[in-house]
Amino acid sequence: MKINVIKYTRNIVVFKKQIAVDASAIASLFLVLIFIGVNVGMLASIILPLFAVILVLEVHSQNRKIMNNQIDELLLILHATMINLQSKMTTYNSIKGALSMINVNSGKHSRVDDRLVFNVFNRIVNELKFHDIGNAIDSTINRSLKSDENEMPAFLLTALFDIANDYKSNQDIFISIKNAYRGIQIMKINMQNKRMNNIKKFFTLGVVLTTVVPSIMLFGFIAYSMIFYSYSEFMIFSIILAGIFPCAYMILQMQVSSI
Repeated sequence: MKINVIKYTRNIVVFKKQIAVDASAIASLFLVLIFIGVNVGMLASIILPLFAVILVLEVHSQNRKIMNNQIDELLLILHATMINLQSKMTTYNSIKGALSMINVNSGKHSRVDDRLVFNVFNRIVNELKFHDIGNAIDSTINRSLKSDENEMPAFLLTALFDIANDYKSNQDIFISIKNAYRGIQIMKINMQNKRMNNIKKFFTLGVVLTTVVPSIMLFGFIAYSMIFYSYSEFMIFSIILAGIFPCAYMILQMQVSSI
């Protein structure tokens, strides 16, 4: 729990630029609603919780992008290692060569999380000086689990466990890495299929939120106001139309962007 809180707080600081954009959008909506006469207290009680939700979802969306990058980097490292192993290189040189290739092609990243997979395999290379690949992976995992610096993602833990256990069974590192590589590929394909199904739903919901429902509400409220007019009802309608709907659309856009 301590690690999650620290990591979540750090991500809010890291994503400060995007959060500033979201805050500006919320502030603009706030000012527009104040300009048309909406009660500030009522407005704050609705908009501020919405902004908190957007803030949480923004960090979650960015974390999802980071995880996608980590999965891609893991696949690259495993694939490059298999190529090196096929060239009759040792396990140590195969992984070290793969990391050198990845480092040259990807360059330096500003975030620690972006280099998490690279750093884990770099520690495995260091452990290979004293152990075989199975024990080197076990030692790296144990040290990572005891460390408060980074929380190793589940997909990486699973892949490393599979490689270590498979190697201990068959003593063939190429087959062990190949099996783990295929497992990660299948996981990625399943994730992509699920996201493609979700994105269709998000686009449909986006059309409903931006055109269908606001149009019906606007015409319905105008017709209702011709007969019965209430200032409190006008404030509620203004908050929903100019506050809640834009915030909901902003949340949808974040979800689509992360996919």
